[in-house]
Amino acid sequence: MCMRYSRQGVVRGVRVVVDSSSARRQFRAVRRRVQPLPLVLLVTVWVMLWGRATWLNVIGGVVLTVGILVLLPLPPLILGVRLRLWAVVVLLMRFVVDLTVASFQVAARALQVGWQPQGRLLRVPLRSDNELIAVVNAEMNALVPGSVVVDLSPSEGWMLLHIFDAPDEESLRVALRKAQSQEERVIWALAENPQAVLRGRRRWRSVASGVEGQVQR
Repeated sequence: MCMRYSRQGVVRGVRVVVDSSSARRQFRAVRRRVQPLPLVLLVTVWVMLWGRATWLNVIGGVVLTVGILVLLPLPPLILGVRLRLWAVVVLLMRFVVDLTVASFQVAARALQVGWQPQGRLLRVPLRSDNELIAVVNAEMNALVPGSVVVDLSPSEGWMLLHIFDAPDEESLRVALRKAQSQEERVIWALAENPQAVLRGRRRWRSVASGVEGQVQR
């Protein structure tokens, strides 16, 4: 800010000098801190806490969230996914079919007189090391009756499933093929480059054919 004074010490004019490059840098810094996804999620939580969605609640939530993200910045959120509408539709439709069929199968087994389940653990190799894809895949496997996800390690590339009834090796192979197909559909629906993910693990199919010795009683 530059000020000019007369001989009597009276301010004759004020000239404000603004550094545009500095302002742009500050704006970019704020924009990096205010990420879209955390902003939407925090505003949604704020509105849910109030119990109703009004313009006042939404605007207040946006102002509060922006202040929180600027003062307490979160690390960059890198999802590494890309939604494909048709693949998502196929994924959800097949999930509904699997859920319905498995529900009837488990109910029929439970009503069978004298039936004793033979539960076993199956370690399933994973083709994608993306944590979000692995979690979505694990959740969809866990929601289908008859299988429970016991452990998951995307970095090491495996998922441990408990199969509630696997009396023989063929039952385990069927469960393994279902888990493989489920992950493949999730990859096509969410992966940034599904062809590269599937092509990069060509050996995965030959190694994972059968139960590859990863069955635990």
